[in-house]
Amino acid sequence: MSKQIVDNSSNIQEVERILPPEVHFATSTTSFNGTAKPGLKINLSSSNDGQDTTVTVGKNGTWKMPLAGMPRPYTVFKVWASDEASGAESDKIQFTFGGKNPKLDDVYIGENAAFGFATPDSDIAIYASNGKQIGLAQAGFGQPFWRIRFAVANRPKAGDTICVIAKKPNGNTSMPHFTKVHTFSIEHIGFDCYSGSGAAPGEMIQLFDQDSGALIDSTKARDDGTWKITFADEPDSTQRIELRIIHNDGRVTDGLYSSLSGFYGVAPVIYGFNTQTAWGWALPYSYVACYVRDGSTQKWAGTMNADEYGHWQFDISGSAAPGNYLWVYTAGSMFNYAVCLPNSIYQQSPFPPLAQSKIAQYYDLSYNPYTTWVPIGSAATIQSRNAPTYQIQSDTEGKVVPPDFGMLGFESGAVVFFGTSNSSVAGQQNVPTSIYTGLVTDANPFVVPDKPTMTTYQPTLFAGTESTPQTTITIFDNTIGVQALNQQPIVVQNGLWTTANQTPDVGLIPASIGDQVWAQALSLSTSDIGGTSNSDIYTVGSPATNLHVPIPPSILNNRENTIFGISATGTFVTVNKYPPDWQQGQSSSYVGTTGSVTTTSSELSWQMMVDPSKGPNGYGEPSGTTYEAYASFADTSNHSDSYFSKIGTDTMGGPSLTCVRGTFCEGTSPVQGMTIMGWRSSDGKKIVNFQLQGSGLTFHADYMNGLQLPDTDLLSIVAAYSGPNGAMSPFDRKPYGWGTPANP
Repeated sequence: MSKQIVDNSSNIQEVERILPPEVHFATSTTSFNGTAKPGLKINLSSSNDGQDTTVTVGKNGTWKMPLAGMPRPYTVFKVWASDEASGAESDKIQFTFGGKNPKLDDVYIGENAAFGFATPDSDIAIYASNGKQIGLAQAGFGQPFWRIRFAVANRPKAGDTICVIAKKPNGNTSMPHFTKVHTFSIEHIGFDCYSGSGAAPGEMIQLFDQDSGALIDSTKARDDGTWKITFADEPDSTQRIELRIIHNDGRVTDGLYSSLSGFYGVAPVIYGFNTQTAWGWALPYSYVACYVRDGSTQKWAGTMNADEYGHWQFDISGSAAPGNYLWVYTAGSMFNYAVCLPNSIYQQSPFPPLAQSKIAQYYDLSYNPYTTWVPIGSAATIQSRNAPTYQIQSDTEGKVVPPDFGMLGFESGAVVFFGTSNSSVAGQQNVPTSIYTGLVTDANPFVVPDKPTMTTYQPTLFAGTESTPQTTITIFDNTIGVQALNQQPIVVQNGLWTTANQTPDVGLIPASIGDQVWAQALSLSTSDIGGTSNSDIYTVGSPATNLHVPIPPSILNNRENTIFGISATGTFVTVNKYPPDWQQGQSSSYVGTTGSVTTTSSELSWQMMVDPSKGPNGYGEPSGTTYEAYASFADTSNHSDSYFSKIGTDTMGGPSLTCVRGTFCEGTSPVQGMTIMGWRSSDGKKIVNFQLQGSGLTFHADYMNGLQLPDTDLLSIVAAYSGPNGAMSPFDRKPYGWGTPANP
């Protein structure tokens, strides 16, 4: 599930909200108590009985709610405030007796930025005195330190009362922490320097190592109150640093603790890694550190600055072998890694996030334009220049709805990069991360390049069009683990791009016939770097007029509220349903669209709840209901043919292929009179549509319209009952050359 704090609508509400009450739990008196605005109602719910208890805050602003006795271990309590006059409620504080409840420590709020420590892998919500949420930070990747630089529109004023709450993925929260806003701010905490604002001119700012007490460095505030300390030696990421202010009148303010743990900025991403070279993308001109490891042994290390296009490349000839790991990072960023090819499927980089889904926008009126999809079970990282890295776990369908970017401190026009992380384990810092999907935070969230096309896709030559000027093109091959084929970015010129000047000897990795490839356009039109847009998927060596789509997905279960089936890796499955009394000419009703399919097994690769209100184990639809499923690849409106499954209709098993050749196939059907349909895997093209006649169960089907099956291809067939949405059997799949013809 998503790791967002509170309901996301609170981030954009115009009305004022109620602050959560101050809450304490006293074990000695087995009671909750605290303070809040006089006259508010304080509500308490318990998982023991599910009943709510309410008290009114007294005139002195205090409240107390005794319990009947010592609660049982792991009883979950929720406490919140409400206003009877307006009906408004605060966010809920969740406390598990005897459980793991997050804690906050050393919280500091300045006018421009905030930071502190919390239980690792907690989200930190920051509320202004009017109840509006103004910030969302994260003590992520197993680290306790969190920080945020407030967006200009959300900056509090010195003296304001601020409420800070930490929340774990299980819903447990810290007790609310209330503090005042200070004029002094630390706005940048980095390996290069510390800097900030709000000091009095001439005040001395000092940094100390908290453990040893040693002075790291110091500076005096400028006339405008800003200050900066640049490090001569890079601090250690685990070092806890104390800041001290010596005021002009001799007073000393100390106790401002911070750390360089956690991740910040945009990490370099790996496009390819083999025994000769490693290459990828980073922010233009940024510093990139790289090293190769074999287990615990470091075999090679190097550094460089990315070029004007963000391209970086290291010659590692003789220093890497298949199975070695490559790690890349920039100062303060998370680490990305890849495994030297050839590698196993379990070590491949995940597919990049799919953002801006037109399907979701059409069907979901509450659509968040920055919603993205990642493979089910993965997490999405959100990174931007000069901002902490934020990570969100996908839901059961692979969907990720990011919080309002203003809550994360991103200003309008900032470029935000979404990446897919192969691991969703809390505290995991080093995981394979996909290439990025880039978006621009703006009133118009679709400030991205136009969708590129491929007009040529041969093993050693790729070319196409891109109508957005100032863009570069990178070609990726899904067949070999989402690896970039061109080691140098292709600059779009006059709306065209080509790899003609890149050869297998100079920067181009040859693809194989049948590989599935796509192009990503990266905008260079902003002051720094822009968004991305992906092409359709093309099959290398296929005719340009033959666009690649998946074969239809299957539906293996249709009787419960959760239906599931099998679809190709990297596809998105859309499901519609037809009522039992459906008649031709009536439209279907939309059920939903899955996230990107990440695995293909013989039992399950996608699943979906038909009616979320019934839950995953709820009753299914009535007998006679028909489900329709089709699949599509990312960033394309083209989809497969449809697969139909009818509740209560048994196909008595599936067809069996006995022979597969280039122009025909043979086999047996489970039931007389069915229609045999078949698709080739290379491009999803339907090539078999054979109606069984009479009482026979065997068939010899010539492919439709003179189509052929390539000798490297796979044929997938079903048997279907008659009608426009006749129920279909499970698939049988066999490669070219399978079996022996009945009449050789």
